[in-house]
Amino acid sequence: LIVKIEFSVQEEKKTNRIIGREYLISLRDGFSYVFDHKKLLKLCFLCILINSAVVPFDALLAPIAREMFSGDAKIVSLLSVSVTIGTILGSLTFAKMKEEKKNNTLVTFCGIVLGVYYVANPITQKLLLLIGSIIIGAALGLMITYVQVKFVKEVTKEYIGRVSAIRFSLTYACAPVVSFVISIIYKVTVVDTSSLFVGFGIVIIILFLLAN
Repeated sequence: LIVKIEFSVQEEKKTNRIIGREYLISLRDGFSYVFDHKKLLKLCFLCILINSAVVPFDALLAPIAREMFSGDAKIVSLLSVSVTIGTILGSLTFAKMKEEKKNNTLVTFCGIVLGVYYVANPITQKLLLLIGSIIIGAALGLMITYVQVKFVKEVTKEYIGRVSAIRFSLTYACAPVVSFVISIIYKVTVVDTSSLFVGFGIVIIILFLLAN
């Protein structure tokens, strides 16, 4: 019985080593495939940029609500719901758009819209802010859907799983890093939250212009 257990343990270790080796080889091939295709690299960068551009909204929404709307917690929920509704509308709109309009210029325009929203946020009334949140939600929906569709078109079937895993890993890994940087800036700077929103908006506009 002991011999049988030891044999089973050894077989399990051997299997785990083989699986680990195959995983590393698969991961290496996936990265090689991405780096060999400039369009995929650009799409990965767009994914990171889009996801990172939303971080200031999530990170600074509560302070903005406290400073601009006297700590009204309802505005935080309303803005989040408005963005969600806009994202759904944006995704549905993308499906109805003409093919010639589904290009990098669309992403740049939507990114600029997001940046303008940040810049205008501190001076906008509550109703306009809600409308603006729906608009940026639609812009996010358009950008996200564009990138996803583009990825499927650019990646061959045998690499779709590996490349998608790399894309999602890079995209979501950057969000907490950006959030940490924003929190540090928020703590150490003497400017108010609205000024930070304006600054981040300008940076986002510049980055999306450069991304095109």
